[in-house]
Amino acid sequence: MGKRIMWEALDVVIGMFLVNCQSASLLFDSKASHSFIYAHFVRKHTMFMHTMKKTMLACQFTRGEMRATFMCPKVELVIWG
Repeated sequence: MGKRIMWEALDVVIGMFLVNCQSASLLFDSKASHSFIYAHFVRKHTMFMHTMKKTMLACQFTRGEMRATFMCPKVELVIWG
């Protein structure tokens, strides 16, 4: 029998939000220590980014390990409700 993944989180929201006034599909976890954004979204919406002092290794469920080498220091997230 395969592994069964149970995901129980009352503080996680999936939906459409405004990120720097641009509509974006987001998974928002209020307990997360960091947030990640796709480089394609950053480039498409000409968001300011710069190189981090240290590379961060993140693990994504569908893509495995990913390296974060840039950061966007001034990102505005709008949540209504």
